[in-house]
Amino acid sequence: MKCKGNVSAKRRKTGFTLIELLVVIAIIALLMAILLPALGKARLAGKKAVCLNSLKQLTLTWATFSSANEDKLVNANVWPVNSETTLPPADMAAPPPAGYDPHTGAAAVPCTEQYCAGGYKQTGEKPWVGPGFPFTQPTCQNAGWSFPNPKQVHEIYQRWAIISGAFWPYLKDEKIYCCPTGMKGQMITYNIVDSMNGCTVSRQVPSTRQGETCGCGDAVCDKSIWYKNAQQIRKPSEKLVFIDEGRLSPDSYAVRYNDFWYMDAPPIRHSDGATISFADGHSAYWKWKSKCTVRIGKLAEEEKISIGLDDYCGESDCAAKQDFWKLRVGTWGPKNPIPTTCTLTFDID
Repeated sequence: MKCKGNVSAKRRKTGFTLIELLVVIAIIALLMAILLPALGKARLAGKKAVCLNSLKQLTLTWATFSSANEDKLVNANVWPVNSETTLPPADMAAPPPAGYDPHTGAAAVPCTEQYCAGGYKQTGEKPWVGPGFPFTQPTCQNAGWSFPNPKQVHEIYQRWAIISGAFWPYLKDEKIYCCPTGMKGQMITYNIVDSMNGCTVSRQVPSTRQGETCGCGDAVCDKSIWYKNAQQIRKPSEKLVFIDEGRLSPDSYAVRYNDFWYMDAPPIRHSDGATISFADGHSAYWKWKSKCTVRIGKLAEEEKISIGLDDYCGESDCAAKQDFWKLRVGTWGPKNPIPTTCTLTFDID
């Protein structure tokens, strides 16, 4: 008995064997391999939930603005087009000048001349946020966009764009204007679609004049698909208002009306999909069905592009056309279907 007691004491002193330690380490590694992806997915799901909630708040603000202004829709075209818009300094990549105050727009260039080139005629309508991109020339009549990489725009000018917009009196929370997974340094990642008093230039939107298309703010635009007043909107649960582009944008979000052409690329957000909101106030997530849709979206991560589906994806990629069709119907409605051999449907979620 004494001998056995000594053996037991020796075993207690030696502790774990190498094999036992390796087994424990292997178990811990296995648990980490199982849990970490789940934790990562939970974190991403949480950020998507924040994004969807921000879209709801922005859409509520959009509706509140309309209600407070005789059902008029806020100007979705942030392109500086009239005396209601103030231009930021041309060099927005540089630090702000001494004395610059984003709350008053000090040191900004006043836009005193109406800029009508290309049919931009939303006179007197303050945009929901101010311009977030610099101009190549600090005037309005001869202004032209330089379309820099959004990463080059200093944050203080983005803050100025938020504070100078029509939404600020109703929504004074800068964090609501951007998605937590947006491009680093971007304070405005959400955008309103063209049909909600946005831009129509080059969108091929028909007018009330036979054979013509309308320009931005043009009185002859077909009001059954391009809205100036909330009372014009039919089936608000199917009409897009906001979309998360994940970065700054120079004007409203654009897909063409009469052909499969992205004026703005499909956003690739939250695991290859898009977060959007509708005129009835609800928000949703759309998962893209086509790999080609995702490729187009990723092409635009560094620069603005305009691209046709048939040229890039091929005429037989019905999944890519289905993705486009959801954005087209959500923006412009189902009127005048685009000719195709594919069977296309529209579902809200």
